[in-house]
Amino acid sequence: MRITTKTTNYTLTPEIGLLIEDKLGSLGRFLPQHKETALMALEVAYTTDGKKMGKPYRAEVNLDVNGTLYRAEASADTMESAVEAVRNELRKELGRSRGRARELFRRGGSAVKSFLRFGR
Repeated sequence: MRITTKTTNYTLTPEIGLLIEDKLGSLGRFLPQHKETALMALEVAYTTDGKKMGKPYRAEVNLDVNGTLYRAEASADTMESAVEAVRNELRKELGRSRGRARELFRRGGSAVKSFLRFGR
């Protein structure tokens, strides 16, 4: 999986770069067939928008897997927690998609089986 990182109002430190590789690279296990062709675009930003309170760090991920786009966005008090939150949200979305595909496959198999039993 290729990960491209864009920063806005934030300088990417080597520690954060390793954290991003470690946390978001682990999502490859949800994509065993498409692990090499998946493209992940990550944007990390520090946004205050003139506010003194709130969650200033934002992480946004777009994951393209064979034309299917998965997207997650999170804001937090630290960049580490924003990256972790966006990873958790993307993991939920990938799991939901995989479960949906599995359920459709099972329903299709059940329909074929009931159709084959029709002549009995």
